[in-house]
Amino acid sequence: MTYPCYKKIFRFIFVLSVGMLGFACPVQAQAYHGRETAASRLTEQQFERVKQCARLLMDIKSQSVDGMLTRLEASSDPEANLQILEAIAKTYVRLVSDLKIEKAEDKESLYGRISLNMAFLQMGGVNPAAGESRQPLNRLILRTLRSYLSEALIRNSDLFYTLE
Repeated sequence: MTYPCYKKIFRFIFVLSVGMLGFACPVQAQAYHGRETAASRLTEQQFERVKQCARLLMDIKSQSVDGMLTRLEASSDPEANLQILEAIAKTYVRLVSDLKIEKAEDKESLYGRISLNMAFLQMGGVNPAAGESRQPLNRLILRTLRSYLSEALIRNSDLFYTLE
């Protein structure tokens, strides 16, 4: 007998670990400019978007292009997960600028809070598509994340769901 809630719990743990560990994982290092995208599950356009995310997150020690690529290539929906990564990166850059954050440890902390809020949103902490307004972890971060997520992505029940 299988238990469908275990799949959702595993996915939550994966999303949280990806966010908190910053897509970093032990892989054989390769220079991103030499990576063969033809053999990859990612298109050249997606590959360029990953490099842009890496540039936006260059202050975060746990981020690497290879780690991001490995996680995205291993995911069941690389495009949707890339959109989530882009939303996290854009939120990070916007809030660092808006809040005038300069210290490296404060930037790392902000990135961790953004990742946690994304996991909260994905696990049904707040379902904006259903008009719910439960107390979010951080309203500014959650509002900024939502501004970078498409309605179609938010309605994707494989990536945004509740345990109910």
